[in-house]
Amino acid sequence: MTYPAGMSPRKSDSDPGLGGRWSILERMDPIAENSDAGAMQPLLRSIVLAFHSEPLYREVARRWQGRAFVYLLVLIAIAWTLLFVRFVPVQKDELTILAEKYITQVPAVHIADGVATVDALQPYEIRDPDSGRVVAILDTTGEVTTLEGTDAGMLLTRNQVISRENQTETRAFDLGHIEALTVDQDLLRAIVAGVLRWGPVVAWPLAILTSFIFRILQAIVYAAIGLMLQSMLHVSLGFNVLLTLAMVAITPAIVVGTVLELATLPLPFQGLLLFLLAMAYLAFAIRANRGATAAPATPPPP
Repeated sequence: MTYPAGMSPRKSDSDPGLGGRWSILERMDPIAENSDAGAMQPLLRSIVLAFHSEPLYREVARRWQGRAFVYLLVLIAIAWTLLFVRFVPVQKDELTILAEKYITQVPAVHIADGVATVDALQPYEIRDPDSGRVVAILDTTGEVTTLEGTDAGMLLTRNQVISRENQTETRAFDLGHIEALTVDQDLLRAIVAGVLRWGPVVAWPLAILTSFIFRILQAIVYAAIGLMLQSMLHVSLGFNVLLTLAMVAITPAIVVGTVLELATLPLPFQGLLLFLLAMAYLAFAIRANRGATAAPATPPPP
């Protein structure tokens, strides 16, 4: 039988349980055949291969010590991009509707030389549109001077804005430094529109960065667990290699978790189930390297 170039069958030398059979996935796996896995295309393809490919995890152990960080960052960026595309338009509409319910209650407030006036009969209350609870009080007449005895979270007086920090603490902001300012419904709508427009632009990289840091810390913990798993599987790999494998082995957990979020189908004990899934794939990744020697993180001196 004639095989195409680069597709000749190879006998697996890393898993004695195969009993000498050739692995179809190993012959077809581009990661196993192509040593140039640093380009974006192989990284993206590796997301799929991480679900089933032993050759991928052998390649990861041999060559991915630095590349795994790039792979994890790309994976997280894809996940957050999908979530933002799915939910940001919906949340924008919902927040716009919610904000409008409050904005329509706000009278014009004028501040001149640190003194506030309100175009409404006072004390003026702004209420939660659903529960009817008072959320803010505007009173420049001096009748209401404190938030004590109210459920409101904010009070505007003649020369201060008082906000509630918690049940027992409030904070006052003096208006003395404001020479001239008018806050009305048009200004509030413009502020809300700006926040909803630019908020996701700021939140997207922050979400990726914080998730990236969290996943690295998670991978460090998983690599420590991997030290115990490898002794059970009779494999000897260094901690750096286990860390690299862990960063790739959490791929299925990240993908499944993202799909559940996109479908808005949370599972009972979802966090525990995703942890067990990650552990299963970490064990799979370690077992794939049985009998193999991972490349050292830094080459020995000549």
